[in-house]
Amino acid sequence: LSFVVGATELMKIAQTGGVTISTILEVKATATTNVDIAHFSNSNGVEKAIFKLNSLGAGQLVLRDAGNAEDVLITSHGDSYFNGGSVGIGTNAPNYKFAAYGSSSDSEIVASFGSANDSNEFTAIGLSGFIASNGATKAGIALKRTGTFGTGELHFLNNNTLDNSDMTLSDSKMFIDSSGNATFTGVVTAPEFSANVNNSAA
Repeated sequence: LSFVVGATELMKIAQTGGVTISTILEVKATATTNVDIAHFSNSNGVEKAIFKLNSLGAGQLVLRDAGNAEDVLITSHGDSYFNGGSVGIGTNAPNYKFAAYGSSSDSEIVASFGSANDSNEFTAIGLSGFIASNGATKAGIALKRTGTFGTGELHFLNNNTLDNSDMTLSDSKMFIDSSGNATFTGVVTAPEFSANVNNSAA
């Protein structure tokens, strides 16, 4: 079934139930894996926004840039990524790769990171000055769970091994326990507070 104005076909409904609107939007009634369900095209007929099923049958949204590179992929099963620019939450002009800003003038938690850790396991935020082939992270801040309700020790990790290994709790250079006591595992110069020092300067 076609809807035509003059010599231009504005909409078509196929025998399968799929709908095409002026070549800009195409919606398929049924789809198999690795096939798009619907897509939006530019005036040249190039698909720019695609809804599809991946090889597992999971839903995906693909967004392409001006050069048709797939810069954004959002999937319900598998890895999603944003390579089209910076991401902002609470701002429409992020100055960093990721920027999150709260909306309250009162105290608030703007972002939260957590895991359901077992005792003596940790959740960490990593930092790296090099993009390793395996994505290894060398330094960061970690919370080691030692008690109930996720309480524990705050560790400052720094892995100086020259390889692609991740930081672990064995790389802890300092930690603060739940009572506020600080423990250092390196050399402490002129401390102005009480601390336990595992290694002292020679």
